[in-house]
Amino acid sequence: MTTTHTIKCHRTSFVHCWTGAKRAEFRLNDRNYQVGDTVVMEEVVDGAVDGDLHRTGNVLIVKITHVTESLDRWCGNLPCNEPRWCLWTFQLQFRVSATDREGDADWLQDEYARTRSAPDGENTDLSYSTKTLMEKVE
Repeated sequence: MTTTHTIKCHRTSFVHCWTGAKRAEFRLNDRNYQVGDTVVMEEVVDGAVDGDLHRTGNVLIVKITHVTESLDRWCGNLPCNEPRWCLWTFQLQFRVSATDREGDADWLQDEYARTRSAPDGENTDLSYSTKTLMEKVE
């Protein structure tokens, strides 16, 4: 069974994923990432006033293609053994620009949840929605 993970990705890294130059993530494996899982990567930036992270509305949907676990030996002394670090590679599925979303910050999650709950045999391709202007990556 595959899982969908929603993660924040800082603009400095996100832009390279958006262009296709970056196809791997080095992360704590606190979510038990598995091959075949879908990851919704939300671009975030530092707030100008409060310093908190703010979502820009730009989103990537990727499919995990490989997971390398037990990278702790390259991570130095970790404060605890769990969760472990992992490196996962991904294939870009969709790009969603904030300007395509008409200011609705929750529609992608709603649309994805709707398509995941569709009965077997129905079209579950996110790109068919009339509300979305997503660019499917070939």
